[in-house]
Amino acid sequence: RSVEIDDKPVNQNELSKFLSMSWLIPQMGHIFIDSSSVRRRFLDRMVANFDHHHMKNLTSYDYYMKERSSLLKSNKYDESWMAVIERKMAEVAVIVATARVQFAEMLMNTLSEMAYDLPKFIVKIGGIIEEKIYKLPSIQIEEEFCAILKGNRELDFFSKRTNAGIHRSDLLVWKSKGRVSAEMCSTGEQKFLLMSLFLTEIIAQIRYRRKMPVILLDDAAAHLDVKSQAIFFEIVNDIGAQTWVTSTFVEKFGFLRNSAVFLKVENNELMICEYE
Repeated sequence: RSVEIDDKPVNQNELSKFLSMSWLIPQMGHIFIDSSSVRRRFLDRMVANFDHHHMKNLTSYDYYMKERSSLLKSNKYDESWMAVIERKMAEVAVIVATARVQFAEMLMNTLSEMAYDLPKFIVKIGGIIEEKIYKLPSIQIEEEFCAILKGNRELDFFSKRTNAGIHRSDLLVWKSKGRVSAEMCSTGEQKFLLMSLFLTEIIAQIRYRRKMPVILLDDAAAHLDVKSQAIFFEIVNDIGAQTWVTSTFVEKFGFLRNSAVFLKVENNELMICEYE
């Protein structure tokens, strides 16, 4: 796989400077009751739409974390070198945590100004570093995290994992009405909340990045009921985003017959077809 911009080979991540894609797939329908790692990946993918260095920073953090784990595993390491690794880890952790918190703030600001008929939600990033971003100076947060890492060396050695850090943070979502945790909502409410979060992030991109993302919706029928679909596509049509929808239930999209192009794959060929 290769990517070129202006006939010059570039890293695939460079595309994010010019184009962003937002997508929903069936597996994401249970994101609020899934593991924190699933929500964290979803969160970081959205954050990366606003911060082009976010994924690179996460890679750096993982590198330093693995280096630290490798040193601990050897059970014989240079104290000064370990301190350097933990310092680097803390510096990157604060950068990543800050990007996450700022994204959550942008999301809430965007939601508060939207006039669409979508479920209101509250978003917070749960994590020992994220929770301090607006409370303490960055250098102090780094110092405190370094102290935690140093104090956890024995625990991390025996548990064979890093027990504290941004790799254990979580995307916390509540339904605004009644402040009910998303995981406690019904399946239908969870999917509607996910759709609301998804669309709010797209509108935030338009507002803050001044760029229109491409929307990919795989098996839309698995995500939304008829009412939710109508709301979703009304908003997408209103903002003018290019949207690709894949489904094996074409009959469910009759309401789009005058506003969408229908394509079908048959005998390994892609062709335009009329909605019947």
